[in-house]
Amino acid sequence: MARRGRKSKISWGWLCWVAATVLAVGGGAALLSRSFPASARSIGSSRQSAASANGSRSDTAPQSPTGPEAGSASLIPTSLGRLRSAAVASREVLGIVSEMENPKKKGKQVVRSAGEVSLLARSIEQGDLLAQHRPTAMLSGASNTKLFTTAAALTLWGPEHRFETRFASDAPVRDGVLDGDLWVIGGGDPTWTARYGFGDSGSELLRRVVAALAGRGIRSIRGKVVLDERLFVDEPYHPGWPRRDRGEPHALDVGPLLLERDALLITARGDSDGAQVSLDPPCTLFELKSTVRVGAPGSASSIRVARSGDEIRVSGSVAKGASAGATIYSLQPGLTFGGALLAALADRGILVSGGLRRAAEGELAPSHVLVLVPSQVPLREIVKVTNEASDNLFADMLLKSLGARFEGEGSFAAGVRAVRGALQRLGVDASGYGAVDGSGLAADSKLSAATTVELLTAMARSPYSQIFRDSLASGGEAGGTLRKRFLEPAFQGRLFAKTGSLDGATALSGYVISASGETIAFSCITNYDERKGGGFKPDEDRIVRALREVNDR
Repeated sequence: MARRGRKSKISWGWLCWVAATVLAVGGGAALLSRSFPASARSIGSSRQSAASANGSRSDTAPQSPTGPEAGSASLIPTSLGRLRSAAVASREVLGIVSEMENPKKKGKQVVRSAGEVSLLARSIEQGDLLAQHRPTAMLSGASNTKLFTTAAALTLWGPEHRFETRFASDAPVRDGVLDGDLWVIGGGDPTWTARYGFGDSGSELLRRVVAALAGRGIRSIRGKVVLDERLFVDEPYHPGWPRRDRGEPHALDVGPLLLERDALLITARGDSDGAQVSLDPPCTLFELKSTVRVGAPGSASSIRVARSGDEIRVSGSVAKGASAGATIYSLQPGLTFGGALLAALADRGILVSGGLRRAAEGELAPSHVLVLVPSQVPLREIVKVTNEASDNLFADMLLKSLGARFEGEGSFAAGVRAVRGALQRLGVDASGYGAVDGSGLAADSKLSAATTVELLTAMARSPYSQIFRDSLASGGEAGGTLRKRFLEPAFQGRLFAKTGSLDGATALSGYVISASGETIAFSCITNYDERKGGGFKPDEDRIVRALREVNDR
């Protein structure tokens, strides 16, 4: 009996060991499935439902990332090693989020504001959810809004699209005289600049236009230069943007005619005849008044610029043989474009009798195009600048252009509707896209991490995946918004992300390639009380570093 009892005891222990092993693998997978539930709408099902929908689903309540598909076998990784590494990364990520939402105290002093975080990370190849925290919460997304604007532009136009600026007139040319008006018809092209390596400066492009007009035999213009800016609704500065920031490089008026990002460079050079002050691009719209003094050779050079209406006053001092410069923004981009054109025409000896005016509402534009100027670069390069350098002006020009082309109105609201249409085409649930502008400068531009990751996943599977991914900033890349972050070799060529920074908001979303080559789409959006301090970017970086270690075995 004792022997039989011993034999029975050994058999039972063996069975327990087998059962424990099975539970460790199968039960662990089930546990992971419960811990990291799949979205209630997978990419495939969302595309199918979007294809049959009549609208953009902007009125649909946010979908909870839990549901009947959470236990789908296709979303459960089978590798025990992967399960463990994913679980470790998730615990680390959620621990960081907990620190962000529950800041430590230094004595009785709270170190920083408590953050409100929306986070989601998903493996694109595996399809499984790696970490989530309030993923459907709608928070101010700051410049992560540009992800939606640029994705829509690529989806609706294609990467080779070029904007056009037309110079037109139906008036005849008699004995070298254009007997009527010369129209400049804005097409929303932001590339009239040498900035970002696009090519020629705005002034050089205008000289080419004037040379082409002269080549048509035009030596004078009896009418006016008419600025047609009607592609965009006349709302150059969004009401949700900070009023105090207007005129700063990140908060400029948006118009369909743009020269050098609306920047005016004032340069003072000291020589024996006094200080020579110039304006670039030359523009008849402004009058320079200078009180700049010339100092001894080698002395300090510094100028100050103040603007009152169309008068630009320049003061300060500049050393003999040296120069100093300052930049201001006109805040009337169309008129500045027109004034620069008048200056270029005058420089060529082509006089305009009637001066400058804006096209009136309902006025018919000429059908005969004298000179057509396409963008210096295709849309793919504009998208890259918009995302990598986070150019607000470019983003909002794209948004209004989308509205004009696909919704029949060049407004912020119509542009948002066009983006929603693009999301529907991509199969992305737009319930987590609540933007009011294209750049995210408006605090009311709200996003959820869930919809942001869904967009990133859809773009990773689109024909333009490489173009979109390469438009994002990379660690240490000069000119990008991550140039001072993720400098380690482990992140070179393995992280592509869009930053976001606004008073009371910070965000980081994009793709990180794990140590095993798996691509993870992630989004972390944090809102906080800026009066109590922020400093959440190091936490974002820690989250990305934890995700990079997934499946590192």
